[in-house]
Amino acid sequence: MAFPSTVKADLISGVIGEISHDGPSRVRPGMLDSADAENNVIGRAFTYASTSAETMTAGGTGAFAGILVLPKTHVLYGTSGDTLADSLVLPNGAAGEFMEMGYCYVSLATPNAPIGSFVVYNTTTGALGWVADPETPGAGNALVPNCVVDRHNASADTPSLAVIKLTN
Repeated sequence: MAFPSTVKADLISGVIGEISHDGPSRVRPGMLDSADAENNVIGRAFTYASTSAETMTAGGTGAFAGILVLPKTHVLYGTSGDTLADSLVLPNGAAGEFMEMGYCYVSLATPNAPIGSFVVYNTTTGALGWVADPETPGAGNALVPNCVVDRHNASADTPSLAVIKLTN
């Protein structure tokens, strides 16, 4: 093995949905109730499905509920072909924790997000992306309120992994 001759300045490591580091945080419990349970993915954006109950739906156009976080607190449901397979997808009816304020790792559909980029979500799936201008979130997207990419520029090794800061 050769002696390293370069330093990676933008190395990012983390698990999607995990809290990145200590700081002010607020996480709200809720029940998953999405039109398509395949969109109940940890690290995605959720809105309130109903005003009368604490039910959340992936994406949506209602009031922002938070980012589904804390993957190690959920039961492993696996996949349809393998009940022991790794998966970040939870079924409808499962309880989840939704981050309104804090720092967490997410996967962005559009890679290479620079620090300070505004975070958007797809209103159908809840998948996250980023934009430079908060006035133009793009068709089918909505702005995650008070949320920016924070702490790390994208890495060539992990271009879609990012730390986001929510300040709701």
